[in-house]
Amino acid sequence: MVWPLISTRKATPSSVEGKARRRKSGYSSVSPPERTTASFSAGVPAPESGVAEADAVSDAAVDEEADTAVAASGGAADPADVTDEEKGRRLSEIIALQSELSTASNARDEGKEFEVLVEGASKRSDKQLCGRTSQNKMVVFDCGTHKAGDYVRVRIKGSSSATLFGEEIL
Repeated sequence: MVWPLISTRKATPSSVEGKARRRKSGYSSVSPPERTTASFSAGVPAPESGVAEADAVSDAAVDEEADTAVAASGGAADPADVTDEEKGRRLSEIIALQSELSTASNARDEGKEFEVLVEGASKRSDKQLCGRTSQNKMVVFDCGTHKAGDYVRVRIKGSSSATLFGEEIL
């Protein structure tokens, strides 16, 4: 699935995300917290005249750009407008894809030999050690006489999405 691009403009504090935060807080972007958007609209003078007017023009341009981006994408311009259910669905989709890719990558390493830096005992068994290849892949294998910090030559016999399973090459 390809998600529509919201905007090609780089996100900055005065961009869509910053604008949404200011709307939620009710504060003007150039005023201290005691000066609300309502007081700005009521004509209360800004501490630095000219700055508020320039910011208001800038905010109007950002609003127009955001509205155009929303219309063009057919979706929400602000990440906060995406429902929690949709965020969860997207995350699940990414996790499933990553798991599939990792499983395939690790399966291609089956039968290969690696030099593994031993990190310590395996989480699941004191009779096994775990360590990492030069590609930073986790390998679990039988202890032998090795300890943390040793390099061991290992042939990979099996794999999962997160771990390679091997045996020491003597």
